[in-house]
Amino acid sequence: MKKSFTQSLLFILLVCLSFTTFSCKKDIKEEEKPEAVTPVQKPILFYFGGTWNIDCGAFGKSALEGINNQFGDDAVIISCQLNGGPGIADSMSNSASNHFANFFNVSSTPIIFIGGKDSLTYAFVKNELEYHSKIRASSILSKDPIVYGKPKATITDNNITVSLNTEFLEDINNEVRVSVLLKESYMNFVQVNDSRTNTKNIHHHVLRANLTNTPTGISLKINPKKGDKLSNEFKGTLPSNFKKELSHVVVIYWVKTENGFRCLNAEQLKLDLL
Repeated sequence: MKKSFTQSLLFILLVCLSFTTFSCKKDIKEEEKPEAVTPVQKPILFYFGGTWNIDCGAFGKSALEGINNQFGDDAVIISCQLNGGPGIADSMSNSASNHFANFFNVSSTPIIFIGGKDSLTYAFVKNELEYHSKIRASSILSKDPIVYGKPKATITDNNITVSLNTEFLEDINNEVRVSVLLKESYMNFVQVNDSRTNTKNIHHHVLRANLTNTPTGISLKINPKKGDKLSNEFKGTLPSNFKKELSHVVVIYWVKTENGFRCLNAEQLKLDLL
């Protein structure tokens, strides 16, 4: 009787031990499972305007708000604020905005340039801004990406470091470059002819700095192949009065063409949690 009881107790212990071991292995496997990342294609919109311009107040700000309300993080918007000439200043203007204005040969404001997936870069002005930009952005958003990357950032004192892992999803027969930008929202500066009520004089997606100096940034790779993966790191100093809780890091991929460069894809990272 004693032997039978001992055998029964041993059997129960073995069953419990087996169940516990199985449960532990399952938990570890679930914890080690990597987070799935789905590459997405995003339209890139460069807006050029000025607080001194009555058309920017009438069309520009409202167009940006309408585009942002429809697409949210599915589109990457960069607002480049420009001075109007001698004695006509925009307090948000900076060298990075001026470099992009020269890059796109901007001669009037407001204007939006939109691209993505190596498509032609379209430009829309004044009352065309919102309607046509939305149509073009929707078309680009429906495409499959050929390059994709997810940025990560760390901020120490007044310095920022951006780490970027890039993956090529198709062969690209030319040079691919990347630019890394900082943009800030909820900047409060008086906009001439701003008819908005709830967001009067509030500016979003404002370009504050370019960590890669030039509009098309640095060269990533020439003739990359499908499956190629790259890791890069970018460092810079934060702009004065920069509010990280209202800001994003933006990475934009470019491809060289016979006529210059075109946008391939873009991604952005909120800095509010750093």
